Amino acid sequence: MTSHVVASFAEASRKGQIQEIVGVNQIREISCGRDWDIAAFDFGKIFLPNLGNEKLHNAMYSAWIEHHNSGKPLNIPFAECLYFFNDDYEDGYPAVTILHLKQSDMEITVGVYQQASQTGAFKWMRDPYFLLIDRHTAPSVCFRTDVDKLPPEWLDGFEKVASRDWIMLIIATMLLNHQSTAHETRPSNPMLQSVNMGRAKAGLRPIPSTITIKVNREAITRIGHGNGDPGASRVPHNRRGHWRTYKATGKSVWVRCCSINGGDQSKPYRIIT
Repeated sequence: MTSHVVASFAEASRKGQIQEIVGVNQIREISCGRDWDIAAFDFGKIFLPNLGNEKLHNAMYSAWIEHHNSGKPLNIPFAECLYFFNDDYEDGYPAVTILHLKQSDMEITVGVYQQASQTGAFKWMRDPYFLLIDRHTAPSVCFRTDVDKLPPEWLDGFEKVASRDWIMLIIATMLLNHQSTAHETRPSNPMLQSVNMGRAKAGLRPIPSTITIKVNREAITRIGHGNGDPGASRVPHNRRGHWRTYKATGKSVWVRCCSINGGDQSKPYRIIT
């Protein structure tokens, strides 16, 4: 994952090409703003469930529990930034999840976006919920006001995926704050340079290069009590919904969220609709 993903997302937002689900096999395209000249952190495949990351996840989540119980706020690296993750799709196509973090005086809001590509053309979608975090209450998952138009089983699926997004947010932030974690800024690439030339002509600030996160697994797992098996094949997790396009017909259908091996049953948040 490189800076071209950041450029693709920013351009889709600027051109009003971010997709939202409004009904069964129905989408609309929206703009989510043009000011995406913010820091972006690339966590790569650290959250894919079949790569032996359980010990690291357990260690970081244990560290978060201690941190949260102390009453301290969640420390994000900038007042506004992006977290990127490779995601897990059943079709095996490239996919990315983006968490857009924005901090105010009292709380942090987190928008959730996803991207999938079957032909190399990135298509971005905004999920119908956002996360809300403050230091006094349980984290909240807040749904869009018109989600009542979506089938109830879809909302159940989104709720499960929101749990995973929340845990990824916590673990990623704790990783960033760990003293052993290294940051590496990716060099610019032709797509990012081209996009920034267009943004300059439009009077917009350039998109910075992505910051890649280098995790010291040995140092981090020593602080927790995780007992995950690095050789485990498929741990329970929730897979998000996505659009599938059939090459033979060009028809697109929505593949609903689903649970793998029973799914992640944790719910460390409250729901607001």
